[in-house]
Amino acid sequence: AACACLRANVELHGVQAQIFECGLGGAPGTKEFTFYSGNTVMSGFHTDREQDQATTRTYMVNSGVSPRGADHFVGVLFRKEERFSCPLRTFSEVVDEQRVQCIDLLKINVEKSEPEVLAGIREEHWGLIRQIALEVFDDGGRLEAVQTLLARQGFIVSTEQEPLLKGTSLYSVFGVRAKAAAGAEPGR
Repeated sequence: AACACLRANVELHGVQAQIFECGLGGAPGTKEFTFYSGNTVMSGFHTDREQDQATTRTYMVNSGVSPRGADHFVGVLFRKEERFSCPLRTFSEVVDEQRVQCIDLLKINVEKSEPEVLAGIREEHWGLIRQIALEVFDDGGRLEAVQTLLARQGFIVSTEQEPLLKGTSLYSVFGVRAKAAAGAEPGR
């Protein structure tokens, strides 16, 4: 459903883009995907209904919705759940296939699948990435592990939490290469 919407949007707006109907992971294969049709942003390979509802509720309360109203909305948003098998590819498979030479910005927002997506980047492809932005769920040391990996790959790393996500385990992590931070090769 999400891929069909993306294709329609690309066509409607005349955008030149490649669409891949797959998930990204540490290895090729298939995996069960949980789709919350009422709250698609929490859909993913590692859903936990109780945790996902708590995160959504906290976000709503931080946004000014009353706790009672948030409880009602969360009940509606998570009413319907579908599961389906999704093909997986690695990031590096796509880079090889498309003959990518440079990645100005890699944006990853994969609802608790960050370690798997990052594991699918082969060593020789890390150098192609000038900047990286991820949403990371800090469960079981995941945030520190991502920060350490990015620093080891030569990125200057910064982390922040959006005020509306205060009280959740969601953080934004940014990595930029020293050359990119200094403004080398502008406009590339």
